[in-house]
Formats: sequence, structure tokens, C-alpha cells
Amino acid sequence: MKSFVKKFHNENGITLIEVMATIVISSIILVVVYNVFMMGIKTYEKVGIEMQLRDEADHIVSSILQTLYETPIDSVEDCGNNCLKISQDQSFVVDQDFPSLIREETADKSLKEEHKVTLSANSVELLSTVGEADPIARNLLTNDYSLIFEQNSEGEEIASRINLLQCINEDGEPGCERGLIEVVLELQHNNFTEDQVISVKPIKLESKFGF
Repeated sequence: MKSFVKKFHNENGITLIEVMATIVISSIILVVVYNVFMMGIKTYEKVGIEMQLRDEADHIVSSILQTLYETPIDSVEDCGNNCLKISQDQSFVVDQDFPSLIREETADKSLKEEHKVTLSANSVELLSTVGEADPIARNLLTNDYSLIFEQNSEGEEIASRINLLQCINEDGEPGCERGLIEVVLELQHNNFTEDQVISVKPIKLESKFGF
């Protein structure tokens, strides 16, 4: 009985070494859990941003393609650095003397259509002019994104660019009646560049289409 009472009244506590060991072990566990948690958040955000970059690049290319497909193209020509002009300035009319003949002639001003696509660091501008109406400009690139431009030793664009790879012109007039257009977009998110805590590599999208 006395031994039981003695054990019951034992006032020995936890030593300082035990307390410190407990704190150190708890701190290590908390640091590991925190790092795993933050790594998961960063991975989730990176995957989301990469998907946004892909969607943005697809949107730009599909808008350019839509303009090409909706415009009866008579000619395409360079209009400067990373700039292409798409024109529809011809029309088909029935010959009055020989109704069975259809000839091509320069269209009236009210029927002419012109689109210019220009790439720059902060914009993909689509400038459209239909007839005698005022030009309408659209920036296909949203504010959170920008294009990367690089040049080789010969001054040629090796990153984002838009140009003519092939040009066929049978009537000797300026521009290309048929050809192949190349669009290369190297797109980055302005809030997730290499100097940020969470960085996402730029995405590169290449597309070629004929007309």
C-alpha cells in the first residue's frame, strides 16, 4: 500500500532534454509537411498555367485561321517585320457580250477586304478593313501574356514569327496567289517568369497552313 501511495505522489516531470527533443522532432515533421504541401500547391498552379498558355496559343492561331478561311484570298504579302497582309480585291463578273464567260476584275472599293496580322512582344494585332469603313483593330493577346522574340546572327527570327514559307504568283502582281504561311508562337505568362517564386517555362506552338 505504501509503495502504491509513493508512486501516486511521484512528482517527477519531463526533463528539459525530453522537451527539447520533442520540439525538435515536431519542428522537423512540420517542416516536411509544409514543404510537401507547398510543393503540391506549386505543382497544381504550374499545371494550370501551362494549360492556360496552351489555350491562349490555340486561341490566337484559330483566330488567324478563321480570318483566312472566311476571307476569299486573292493575295498574301509581307507588310513589315512579322506582319502579313491578306487581301481580297478581285471579283468575278459575267461578260455582257458572252454571258457564258466569267472574267475576273478589280473589285469595287466597297467590296474590297484587307486583314493585317502583326506580331509584337505584347500584342498579336489583327487589323481588318472592309470596304470603305474605318479599320477595326483587335489584340488577340491578353494582358497576362507576352511573346518571346529572339534573333540569330543573321537577324532572322528564331522564336515567335509569322511569315511566308512558299509564294506562288502567276499574274506578276504584288503578293502571293497561293502559298504556305508559318506561324510560330513562343508564349510566356508575365506573372510566372523565371525570376518569380513559381516559374513556368514558355510554351512554343508551331503551325503551317496553305492558302
